Amino acid sequence: PEASYLVFLDCRELGLDQPSLVDFFVDSAHLALNDGSIFGKEGRGFMRMNVACPRSVLEKALLQLEGAYCKVKSFIELLRVSEVVEMAIAMNADSIGKYKIIIEQSGEDIQFMTDKHKLLQVLVNLIRNGIHAIHAQDPAERKIRFNWKVETEGYLYLEVSDTGIGIQPDHIAKIFTHGFTTKKEGNGLGLHMSLLGMKELGGEMRVFSQGPGKGASFVILLPPGKL
Repeated sequence: PEASYLVFLDCRELGLDQPSLVDFFVDSAHLALNDGSIFGKEGRGFMRMNVACPRSVLEKALLQLEGAYCKVKSFIELLRVSEVVEMAIAMNADSIGKYKIIIEQSGEDIQFMTDKHKLLQVLVNLIRNGIHAIHAQDPAERKIRFNWKVETEGYLYLEVSDTGIGIQPDHIAKIFTHGFTTKKEGNGLGLHMSLLGMKELGGEMRVFSQGPGKGASFVILLPPGKL
């Protein structure tokens, strides 16, 4: 059997000429792909992607591309909350498997109108934050839990909690601040960007912890979007 690690992406829906399309991938998606037009006039409106890379690298690239696309196109859509949670888990599958983290889910079968990319990006960040908080814990205690439901006035309540190292009381007020981090190699951007993403959707994010060694919970409150 024959196979290829090169994929042509059909980008004609964006309505960009070829130079603008190349700029879109470089400046907005931060990806360096091959210009499809170098393969002939039939390649106009296409970009070529090399997928011979680790799965985690490819998933990150696709997330960047989806984010750039959503900035160009309004992308409020009806989605199933459980499916977005599963996507976020899958995008962290390598680390979840490496540290043998137990994932627990509890929620209604909810269809909700919102920007899937922004919600997905927030969940990916929260899972990564949780992994860092629990990876050094006893294996039997490494858990990340998801709980979601619809609250008053149609708001989505989505909680991501972990059984990790917890948060010091004096850090609670600073946890979403740009540049604040307790990680040796952290940059303090993940939670800050997550909060901004929720605000763009008219929602909010809250954090709770009973202190060091008691784990942490991050709660998303999100109003339904409109097409």
